[in-house]
Amino acid sequence: MCAEQDEDWSSRRYISPESMLKLAEPAGPEPVESEASRRRGLMIVETAMELAGAGRRAV
Repeated sequence: MCAEQDEDWSSRRYISPESMLKLAEPAGPEPVESEASRRRGLMIVETAMELAGAGRRAV
């Protein structure tokens, strides 16, 4: 029974050779941050911090 299980597991590939080849591909360019996306991100963080502070006061 153990030998059959070993054969079953050894025949499976969880990482295909094709996906391993993608590791050798050069990375794409880094995204450029726009002023609008920066402001939106700051607004989200500030809102989250305000909500976290409001939750603490309610306890």
